[in-house]
Amino acid sequence: FGILGERVEGARVLDLFAGTGALGIEALSRGAASAVLVEQAAPAVAVIRANLEALDLDDRVKVRRTRAETYVRTQRDGPFDLVLLDPPYATPVGLVAGLLGRLARTALAPAAVVVVEAAARAEAPPWPPGLVPAPPRRYSDSALHLATAAAPEAQA
Repeated sequence: FGILGERVEGARVLDLFAGTGALGIEALSRGAASAVLVEQAAPAVAVIRANLEALDLDDRVKVRRTRAETYVRTQRDGPFDLVLLDPPYATPVGLVAGLLGRLARTALAPAAVVVVEAAARAEAPPWPPGLVPAPPRRYSDSALHLATAAAPEAQA
């Protein structure tokens, strides 16, 4: 979040592969306007809901219990200013590519930022047209890959 700085303030956030909801909750604590947390596992969703209730954040968050690819294909919550993807490290690159492609086409606000966390040794995500990547940042066993949605006129 230090990398994102002021871009979090007022953002509409999508947290795919939300797990406990920590990333979405952190975004809210840093001034994000709202968040959608997408998680498939029922036990994790229960933890997310308990965390949201304990922090009195229920009114600014939607929790969607579904697979990330199903959510991205059918979502009506966007557009989003900040998208956080922290998939399990074993997630196939093709799945990540499909998610990024659909997000770029249907779910991003102008100048949105997309962040993908991956294993430090993994290849960079296959960014689709419309997302302009920054150099990756490596931290121990993890790497953060960021890209910004290009302005519509820059894509033409």
